[in-house]
Amino acid sequence: MLNISPFPKNFEERSNASNSMIRLRPEQRGRKLIRNFFIGIIVLIGILLLPWTQNVSADGMVISRFPDKKPQQVNIMIDGRIAKWHVYEGQVIEVGDTLLQLEEVKPEYLDPQLVSRTKTLIEAKSLSIQAYRDKLIALQQQEEALIQSRDFELAQARLKIRQSRQKVSADSAGVAQAELDVKIAQQRLERAEELYYGDGLLTTTDFESRSLKRQEADAKLVKANNDLASSGQSFEMAVIEVNRKAAEFADKIAKNSSDQATTAANIQDAIAEKTKLENTLANYERRQTGQTVLAPQGGRVIQTLSSGVGEIVKSGTAIATIQPLDFVEACELYVEAMDVPLMHRGAHVRLQFDGWPALVFSGWPSASVGTFAGQVVSVDQVINDRGKYRVIVVPDSTEGDGHWPRPLSIGSGAFGMIMLQNVPLGYELWRQLNGFPPEFYTPQQAKGDKGEKK
Repeated sequence: MLNISPFPKNFEERSNASNSMIRLRPEQRGRKLIRNFFIGIIVLIGILLLPWTQNVSADGMVISRFPDKKPQQVNIMIDGRIAKWHVYEGQVIEVGDTLLQLEEVKPEYLDPQLVSRTKTLIEAKSLSIQAYRDKLIALQQQEEALIQSRDFELAQARLKIRQSRQKVSADSAGVAQAELDVKIAQQRLERAEELYYGDGLLTTTDFESRSLKRQEADAKLVKANNDLASSGQSFEMAVIEVNRKAAEFADKIAKNSSDQATTAANIQDAIAEKTKLENTLANYERRQTGQTVLAPQGGRVIQTLSSGVGEIVKSGTAIATIQPLDFVEACELYVEAMDVPLMHRGAHVRLQFDGWPALVFSGWPSASVGTFAGQVVSVDQVINDRGKYRVIVVPDSTEGDGHWPRPLSIGSGAFGMIMLQNVPLGYELWRQLNGFPPEFYTPQQAKGDKGEKK
């Protein structure tokens, strides 16, 4: 090696060493650290100023909002023995399809002619009621006849009273005339005695004739008094006869009225017995109808709760569960008691369902993927046995297409984030570290945040 180059052999190594020393100078390193620190501060402040949507997280499940669209257990109405199944699990059925056939097990219902015999009893009771009604009509007609006969006979008896009264008046006049005749005959007899005994001017024949007339007048007076007494007795008998006939007919009419009341009571008793028989017949027919268990609604048979043929089941026993095919889905979420004041109708919710993948950013709902929009429609005011309150959520038609994924099954798990106030990220971190609740606002305030005015 002649070493004739202007650069020494270890020139490059010495240059590298010189540059490293320059870089390691304190003033150069300090500037870089300060620059990186300020950049980090700026980036951190920017992150802390990012908007963050406060939310309340809650777990729940998919339900059907309408009672007639929920899974329904079919219960039997009567005790019986399973004779035949007409459906199987997973089968789609319509309203009124036969699910199960039962056989009677109670001794009082085993008679195969029970319904027809009960109908015969009802017909017999109807004939009895008609007979009682005919009897009541006859009694009413009899009462009318008695009243007419009473009026006729009383009128006849009162006519006899008037005749007797007139006879008494006539006899009274006869008595007065007889008394007057006696008085006149007595006066004539006295004058005849004066003429016959005193002056001798009257013959014996005339005197005897006047004496005879005086006796005849006395006899007529006695007869007139007897006639008056007889007519008075006739008058009294006529009055008594009127009272007797009135009492007699009153007794007959009262007895007729009593018979009518008894017949009317018999009619009511027969009607009551007929009504009981009709009720019994309806129960028998309804019980026979209950031996055929029909589907109360259409859907899918998801489970049969009684198995086999010949099994005895009691009334009220659930035999199958039917799931409607056209249920209207909703979601029930359970929130803590401290979060209930933040809940209100119309609050927006982001939902994640089991079986549907999602990438969730709780504070940035617009950046989340695989979540679905919902809206709060109901908040329970009664705590459940788990110490939480239930919130009902339905699809939100104001965001997206307003539909949830298909198919959703009732009972599927769900995770919901109920959206609240928009705040800076730094504020939310500070709130979380200090354990403060989210910002409370009313629905009107929430609408004001969107620029809407009521």
